[in-house]
Amino acid sequence: MILNSAKIIEHLDVEAYCWNRLAKFLNSEFTASIIQNLHQPPAKQALNVKRQAEEIKHCLMQAREYFRAAQNVTLATRPVLLYYGVMSMALAEILLKQTADSRLERLRQEHPAHGLTLNVANAPKPNDNLADALVSMVAKIQTDGNANPRGTFEVWRRSAREYPIAGRQTRATINGSVNGFGILMGAIDQPFAVIPKKGITLKDCLVDLPYMADVLEANGMRVEMVRATMNSNRSLDDRYQTTLTVHPHSQDLIDSFGALVKFRSSAINDLTVIEYPNGYSIIINDVEKVGDFHFPSAITLNQERVNFSCTKTPVNEFGNLYIALHICGNFSRYYPDIWLRHVEMNSALALAIEELCAHAMERLPLLMLSELTRTYHVLK
Repeated sequence: MILNSAKIIEHLDVEAYCWNRLAKFLNSEFTASIIQNLHQPPAKQALNVKRQAEEIKHCLMQAREYFRAAQNVTLATRPVLLYYGVMSMALAEILLKQTADSRLERLRQEHPAHGLTLNVANAPKPNDNLADALVSMVAKIQTDGNANPRGTFEVWRRSAREYPIAGRQTRATINGSVNGFGILMGAIDQPFAVIPKKGITLKDCLVDLPYMADVLEANGMRVEMVRATMNSNRSLDDRYQTTLTVHPHSQDLIDSFGALVKFRSSAINDLTVIEYPNGYSIIINDVEKVGDFHFPSAITLNQERVNFSCTKTPVNEFGNLYIALHICGNFSRYYPDIWLRHVEMNSALALAIEELCAHAMERLPLLMLSELTRTYHVLK
């Protein structure tokens, strides 16, 4: 189930805006009608639909409590609370997007595990540099006796999808043009790949989150994403021209992005590439004529900016935050003797995790609202 529309949020308090609108899903009758319209289940599943609507309400109520609690504690325990909050959100997403057989009772029977496990080869010391600390903590998938992935994260992965790309749209009219904002490129409706056996490090997560750029750059690292703008123009005869402009970056990052962009060879005559000293523009002259093409995973932060991942980490923004908070939450919970020393000394790791938690408090409710309303919410 992919997101097929976009909306700009103009509210100053984004977190409050999102939680207030998520509250409508606490109305079980409303949520049951959404499930019914999405899945068209047979009449015999009516009771299960009602139960799932109730369970979505309970998951959102619990998520809200975890987030409220996280606001009122120090960094000593905040990652734990946010991790359990994002798990509750993941369950709400599962319950809405999957079938009536995905109710919590069935999930407890078939997937009685978190789905991820923390592996710390060498516990990071407060004076370690940030890069070494981040790669020392790894999330690996949990498996059953047949080596099949299991647990909440695995169930979430099955219905998780990449996000669409949203941007400005201009439509020509007889008297001029009309400007708007919407989906420019839809997502592929297929699940992400299973996390590789080696796992995903905390560094893997943070370099795919554009709002972590400042803290990473302050420690000699960088976000592995390119910034870009994208817009489309619709002519009077309904032809769409889409322009992607990649902003200046180091050449290796631009090359990594380019290697992940895929077009059919037959599209060469319908593409125009304009090169700049540290970037370029790709103009797709007729989107429908070009046919199938693919850009790497993207995050549309606001109406002016799209960030494309240059890695192959197989999750979306919600997934990166989910895994990162699993790592941080479990590290703070099971390594309190080490974690509290980081907090006391304001280590590079502690400051990075504090920054992560601050952004998670805003981004996760926004992403949850996007999934439940099936509308990609973008900041102004």
